[in-house]
Amino acid sequence: KDQVSQNITAAPPVAAADKKNAQAPTKTEATKGLTINGGREDETQYVVNGHRVQDNTEQKLKQEEKKKQMDDVTVTGYKAPAPMKEETTSMNVVSGKAMSRKSEDKFTVTPTDNLRAARTLFDAGDFKEAGKVYNKVLSDQPDNADALYFGGICEYHNGKNRQAEKSFDKLLKANQYVEGSKWYKAQVLIERGKKDEAKQLLRDLINTNSSFKDRAVKKYEEIVK
Repeated sequence: KDQVSQNITAAPPVAAADKKNAQAPTKTEATKGLTINGGREDETQYVVNGHRVQDNTEQKLKQEEKKKQMDDVTVTGYKAPAPMKEETTSMNVVSGKAMSRKSEDKFTVTPTDNLRAARTLFDAGDFKEAGKVYNKVLSDQPDNADALYFGGICEYHNGKNRQAEKSFDKLLKANQYVEGSKWYKAQVLIERGKKDEAKQLLRDLINTNSSFKDRAVKKYEEIVK
């Protein structure tokens, strides 16, 4: 405190008029004054022309340097969080419908699931793709009646008459899908030029009350002309 008083006293007095007209000292002028010890360690105070001047330059420089160091700092061993899994949309063989699932998730497809998917394709008239799925079912269940029947129809529409005929023969032997198998086998036989065998199958259908009766009558009349 005594040192501060002495330093202040050492400065020449300033007249009131001079104080009024005095301009703020430049930094160069301030450094020409008398240093007053004390205050923050990163602050310097001066007395210039009777005025106490505080120089915060060093404090500001330290703050800027600290901020720069924080901006440039790299934390060793830091591991960025794993990116979120992307949602992907794909055609699910199970339902034949688009579904959203995480890219690395998996699901198990059963023959029953494939039958549903194949029937969806079949009803949409996509016999080529439906036939592929029915064949997948038959690879696991060779005697599956639904796959044999609808798969056989797909084979017929896809021009694979021999494969289709084998499917219908297997069904007739097992007494499954009998009327439908007779109708489609008759179509295959007609295309293969075996009209006599086709006629017999058509006569069998004409003598029933099945949904194929009217079609059998019409087809029979066509081939006997």
